[in-house]
Amino acid sequence: MALPSLRSGGSGLLFFCMAGAGRIFEGRAKEGIYMALEIVYLSPHELTPYENNTRKHNPGDIDGIKKSIQDVGFRDPIGVWGKQNIIVEGHGRQLAAIELGMEKVPCIRLDDMTEDQRKEYAIRHNRSAEMSEWDFGKLEEELAALDIAGIDMSDLKFDLDALNGGGCCRI
Repeated sequence: MALPSLRSGGSGLLFFCMAGAGRIFEGRAKEGIYMALEIVYLSPHELTPYENNTRKHNPGDIDGIKKSIQDVGFRDPIGVWGKQNIIVEGHGRQLAAIELGMEKVPCIRLDDMTEDQRKEYAIRHNRSAEMSEWDFGKLEEELAALDIAGIDMSDLKFDLDALNGGGCCRI
């Protein structure tokens, strides 16, 4: 299946494919159907942290998010839901944006979800990255290339020797 053509004409629309999701959400996000997502820009102070957010962010984590935003920009919109702009995913990015003094942050409205869908999505979104594995050989190559380019990634504290079972170095 070919992806639709995406143009950057200022519309702020993205397309999201639910292929493989395995579940139909109220007939809107069926397998193979693209959903138009509109990016809106809101003040990070207008966003309401979800009171039952299952993820905790420590100061070091927020510092890492701030460094990423400063180095490469704010590339991952915050998912918000409802009239109170409840954060579904992106609590750490909101805190980092506030600490950086950002006036606006990119957000994606998730108002088409039910409350149960919002809760499910938040947990799945946060858990999915934890369930994947690193390809340590490729990670070492990428980190070495970035080091040669003068990009310091030491704040991420990769200990490839410990992670990979030996034969590598601490980056």
